[in-house]
Amino acid sequence: MSTALEIKNIEKRFGSRTVLNKVSFETKTGEVFGLLGPNGAGKTTLIKMITGLLNIDDGEILINGKSLEHDFEAAMENIGAIVENPEFYKYMTGKQNILQYARLHKSVTIERVNEVIELVGLSNRINEKVGKYSLGMRQRLGLAITLLHNPKVLILDEPTNGLDPAGIKQLRDILTNMAHKEDVCVLVSSHLMSEMELMCDRVAILSNGNILSVDTMENMLHIVSGQDVTYNFEVSDSNSAITIITDYNPDIVNSITGDTTFELKINRDSSKDIVSTITDLLVKNKISIYAIIPIENQKLEDAFMEITNVKGGNQIA
Repeated sequence: MSTALEIKNIEKRFGSRTVLNKVSFETKTGEVFGLLGPNGAGKTTLIKMITGLLNIDDGEILINGKSLEHDFEAAMENIGAIVENPEFYKYMTGKQNILQYARLHKSVTIERVNEVIELVGLSNRINEKVGKYSLGMRQRLGLAITLLHNPKVLILDEPTNGLDPAGIKQLRDILTNMAHKEDVCVLVSSHLMSEMELMCDRVAILSNGNILSVDTMENMLHIVSGQDVTYNFEVSDSNSAITIITDYNPDIVNSITGDTTFELKINRDSSKDIVSTITDLLVKNKISIYAIIPIENQKLEDAFMEITNVKGGNQIA
């Protein structure tokens, strides 16, 4: 994956108040990148700077290798963005709205218009007036318009605000499909950690104007889960199973939770091999195995709380 967006030591001040303090990270094409932080952390300010709506006090922003400060038009050609709620001509149809915006980009063909309509799942309703659209449909229409000119970076500020659960899932599916199949970098800003956990490949945590962590979702969750993973076993006889497992490796932490259930805590790096060996041992000793379930209780919210408490003071929304 190539670099889509580079944020280098960005600073922003409003009077004597520093809103962003030497913020740095980069995003890649083909990924959904989450910008996570409480309200007031500086997320929207940063997005407005990336999209040219606010001046940069210090630092540099590169979009597909183009400097926002020194080559503004070339940089902005690679950006598609929805900041807050998209607005449309409600008396016009969805397609008429798209065609209106398409006139801003001479290179956009009618084939591309139809392609983005299909991509966001609006084909069946595109000829209806926007005044009849639900909020979720207007979000899709906004996505279609931002994608008309094939941007390398798609930026969405709190895109799930006001959507019902079905609308949130539909939007999430569209964005992940777009990133992974269309080779677009999708940058999503949100304070809803449950959605970021389901949607993002990597996450940056922003608090009090500072980037506290940039990591994959898997590594972020490991912050709170540690080096071990817990497996729940359901078998024909838990006492006999634990005796066999203890003879195999007395250092494995175990606890019997019922006549037919028990839990094992195993080092994450070697857990698959150990579980496979234990399964073979139990079968050979005529212990029936009904289920083996890894227990993953860690949440992005836990990682967020731990990182912000340690590095970011007490700014928690």
